[in-house]
Amino acid sequence: MGQERPAPTHLRLAVDISASMYTAERMAHARRMAFICVRAAQLAGVPVVAVAFDHQVHPLVGPKTLAQTALNAVAGMRPLGDTALSPALRALWKHALPGKSLTIILTDGQLAAMDYRLCRELKEQHDGQVVPILLHPNEQIRTQYEQTFGRCVRMDDPAQLTDHVVSFLRGKLKRV
Repeated sequence: MGQERPAPTHLRLAVDISASMYTAERMAHARRMAFICVRAAQLAGVPVVAVAFDHQVHPLVGPKTLAQTALNAVAGMRPLGDTALSPALRALWKHALPGKSLTIILTDGQLAAMDYRLCRELKEQHDGQVVPILLHPNEQIRTQYEQTFGRCVRMDDPAQLTDHVVSFLRGKLKRV
């Protein structure tokens, strides 16, 4: 017996860059958290795939993207149009990567009813873990996300949450 070591994991990251992210410094918080997630994956030596999304999917990081190029892509994110998460999840989950899948969604959570339904269907077909991090959400949005994905993490105080996310990633992204 002894302590069980985590299985190899890969990180998939979806970052909301819709127009609603422009308010209350949400984009700055999402950019910072995305940077931390990508850097943690790089330091752990695990594959990472990341996209930004509004009404379209914007590839940021692929499994073979160089470390500095990946960080520059995250730093360059800017808020754009409407929000549609389901196409971003489809794009993230189409890549076959080794090990267990950890998907982090950074968003303020404002989706259309049809998109929640499509996300729920995609989630049911995906066998990895999904962790939505909601930036300053209201209760209705949090409830809708929890009905779609399960438990969510609220990010009301980004400085406080950063340490928790880094610790969580250290545990999840260790190689065997």
